[in-house]
Amino acid sequence: MIRAQDAERREAWRDLWDQLAAHVDSIPAHEYERQRRVGILRGHSVDSTHPPTHLRRACLLARPAVAAAVVTDDERQHTLDTELSPSRARLARQVLAR
Repeated sequence: MIRAQDAERREAWRDLWDQLAAHVDSIPAHEYERQRRVGILRGHSVDSTHPPTHLRRACLLARPAVAAAVVTDDERQHTLDTELSPSRARLARQVLAR
């Protein structure tokens, strides 16, 4: 007999990306600022071939914002979501299997 908890765990991948987006949206701005300051103190860098993250961020913020070169309407976004859905599901299952 399959327990409900086991079934839930096997299906958890279905809303992984929505849960992740909701989590990121819930992080207050002051936490991003705190993490930025910690990164400066540590000299955080993606890897040895990149400048520290805070310097790359400062460089980006020093320039004026530019409008997106590519935008989608609702129909096009739906088409993209449909096309990417199998890959998103496969990746979510792989992430949760680890």
